[in-house]
Amino acid sequence: MRAADHVAELLRSSNVKGVTGGDFAWWIDGTSRRIDELKTRIIQVVLEQSSAFVNFDDPPDESLGIRCALKVEKGPKPWWIRTTWWQPYRCVTWEAPKGTSAQGLRSWLYTGNWQFYVADSCRAEFPDLCRASSEFVAFFAEACELEIVIDSFHDDVTWAIGLAPDRA
Repeated sequence: MRAADHVAELLRSSNVKGVTGGDFAWWIDGTSRRIDELKTRIIQVVLEQSSAFVNFDDPPDESLGIRCALKVEKGPKPWWIRTTWWQPYRCVTWEAPKGTSAQGLRSWLYTGNWQFYVADSCRAEFPDLCRASSEFVAFFAEACELEIVIDSFHDDVTWAIGLAPDRA
């Protein structure tokens, strides 16, 4: 069974206030302990089965074992700023290997405004799925061949989750 199928089953059976949606588009909205546990469990289920990409501006703690997967240019050339070199790029996409700590990942991403997804390759940009319709979230996951995509709103309270149908 794919990670997306496990996540769909978790969402369907969660019986947690703040979980809405169905089939290929879901929303989780809230800050309760049960919501927090469900969010961590979703990340855990995905990372137990596969690696995942994360689009987020802040670098992770090195102990998580997450590596940069996509860099974009910031400027023409590096220069010295105080005591560190300014780099001409920034990492916009990180790869979390299979087995990465879900709790560690959630601790890194606690401020929100990130995307977590399973795909064959990484993407630099995403539309705002938290403000999109269910139809668009489901369409986006399928059209972009994302097995699962989670878009976190800026405060990490709301998650939009898109699940692509199994093509096997």
